[in-house]
Amino acid sequence: MKSNLIKYSKPFGAIFFWGVSFVATKELLNVADLFTIVFLRFSLGALFIYSVAVLKKINLSLTKNQFLGTLLLAIAALIHLGIQLTGMKFTTASNTGWIIATSPIFISVVGFIIFKEKLSLLNAIGMIIAFFGVLLLIGNGDLNNVDMLKNKGDFLVLLSAFTWAIYSAANKKFAMNMSQTAALLYVFLFISLILAPIFMFSKGYVIALNFSFKYWLLILFLGFFTSGLAYILWAKALQELPSNKVGSFIYVEPFITVLASAFFLGEELTINSFICGLIIVIGVILSNSQKEE
Repeated sequence: MKSNLIKYSKPFGAIFFWGVSFVATKELLNVADLFTIVFLRFSLGALFIYSVAVLKKINLSLTKNQFLGTLLLAIAALIHLGIQLTGMKFTTASNTGWIIATSPIFISVVGFIIFKEKLSLLNAIGMIIAFFGVLLLIGNGDLNNVDMLKNKGDFLVLLSAFTWAIYSAANKKFAMNMSQTAALLYVFLFISLILAPIFMFSKGYVIALNFSFKYWLLILFLGFFTSGLAYILWAKALQELPSNKVGSFIYVEPFITVLASAFFLGEELTINSFICGLIIVIGVILSNSQKEE
């Protein structure tokens, strides 16, 4: 029993860090631009992953195709993060958590289109239910309140759920012939290298030097725990447990985000938000239930 508890603590730990990351990012957006946040986060993440790779003596050599593949992944990740963080400036961390929960749906749709993966009628019904929940959340319980301009933050976050699916598909295509640790390291490094000139010319280093202790803690959390340890824990969990059991922990993530946003940011936890969130999660679960063979 103790052994199982240790095993299940790994995917939960990863999901906990990812869930709280939206709260940390939302708070950092009050004092820094998205380029500074992303550069610092992934520079620290690269340092963490490199340390793990050295300790585990993981082969970090790259072929030309792997170099180009991980570079493309880094560009896809940057587009995704740019859209997501821009959206987060105009919406709450709790809404972000609920909306990002739809990412598995977009992954299924992209898998259906690109990799010809099967989708059942139940999966399609689940998708409709989830998106109905998203629209209710955006409209605060009234579909008539849904407005692309007024709710631009929520729609940008929803778009970032789609860009994450694109990144996931690209990752499946370009990084499958190398260790996940090495792939992560080079993606993080390329993100940092691409953003380094922007960080310097926009004087992001001045912003960083003026961070209070609190904001440095948030950056360290995003870098070492969210971009570093969480990925290691998730990969370890996939080695020790069936993938469907590990994947089920994803449904817990938005609840962690909502509770953390209420506790740390003082965001209001409304009945409407909770009901809409439940609708979204139920739809996502149905959309990812057993696919047709």
